[in-house]
Amino acid sequence: MRTLPNCIVMLIALNNAIFSFADSSFSFDASLGRKYDDNVSVQEIDANTAQSDQANLAALALGYDYRLGSNNEININVSLSKTDYNELDAFDIDTYIGSVNFIHEFDHFKSGLSLRHAESELGGDNFLTLDQVSPYITTFIAKNWFLRTAYTRTKKDLIGRQDKDADRDALSSDIYYFFNGLRSYCIVGYKYSYEDAQLNLYDYDSHTIKARYIRNFSLFSQGIKWRVGLKYENREYDDINPIIQAARSDDRASFESSLEVTIAGDFFAKIEYERNDYQSNLNSADYTQNEIALSLGYEY
Repeated sequence: MRTLPNCIVMLIALNNAIFSFADSSFSFDASLGRKYDDNVSVQEIDANTAQSDQANLAALALGYDYRLGSNNEININVSLSKTDYNELDAFDIDTYIGSVNFIHEFDHFKSGLSLRHAESELGGDNFLTLDQVSPYITTFIAKNWFLRTAYTRTKKDLIGRQDKDADRDALSSDIYYFFNGLRSYCIVGYKYSYEDAQLNLYDYDSHTIKARYIRNFSLFSQGIKWRVGLKYENREYDDINPIIQAARSDDRASFESSLEVTIAGDFFAKIEYERNDYQSNLNSADYTQNEIALSLGYEY
């Protein structure tokens, strides 16, 4: 990715300027893996091959978290991920994400502003660019109950598909319940969004609900993190689609689960499973997909 080196240079410069602060910290994550996909797909363009393939996976993430005074915090993160298929090279995906998060602490809540930029290449060609701005508020509403509410404005540019370029407005709210000394928690969330595309055919309203359970525990002196989640989204499109002579309607259900085990020091092994069941009156968006991945990584 062309912009990744510039962001790394920026992080190094910031590190030289601020890393001497006592409350500053650095994080680093890297992993290599392998996955099997029984229906190689690209959701953003409603493309599914109905073919299976295996892929090599690689991911790298760098981050700085530091405080400015007693009530302010800044988080800066840069990540790069790669998916290289054995046979379906046209669906290889490289994705870069850079984000900055500003947080201010008040007496009983925190307010923040997240800025995010993402770029993806598909089959070696520029594919997708996303820019997001998201103000949010977080607070503990009871001893173990935590609330996060956010507004997110997204600008989406699809290279070569300007008709699908869009602005999206979303309102979301997530409730967390912590237990086991804050080591484990449940999340239940709802999001409403409206996507306004260049071509009215792709305008839609969306309602999404999700539930996740994350548990951290030890077994035979090894740290284990188990995660399981469900998500359901309903999309109702505004205009009549000429292919089906009706307004498009989608119901998208997803299930995911992962198990991460510490194997030595900061090294870990991880297995992940995801199933997507997308039902639509548009054939190209009506399909199921199963993915399973194994990876080894290092986390600092």
